[in-house]
Amino acid sequence: MGECLHMMVFCICGGVVRVISPRKANPREAKSYAALVAMKRPRVRPKAVETKVFTAIRLDADLLEIFKAIGKGWQTRVNAALRRFIAEHPLGH
Repeated sequence: MGECLHMMVFCICGGVVRVISPRKANPREAKSYAALVAMKRPRVRPKAVETKVFTAIRLDADLLEIFKAIGKGWQTRVNAALRRFIAEHPLGH
């Protein structure tokens, strides 16, 4: 089934938005919309192959301050430090 673009025609009267008519978009409007979508700003960075999992942990304030003082990317540095620790201290599975 093909996609159908719908338009909402409205006017603003005295600060109130009034819907005049919802309708199917004509080919010219659909083409204009497609051009706007094509110009949409791309994601800042590509999606990672391996995504992260959200979690909350409690850290000592001074430890967190040190990681944050270095600048942006402190969470990545904490992640790297934990990975280094695991590599140096295998859990023995």
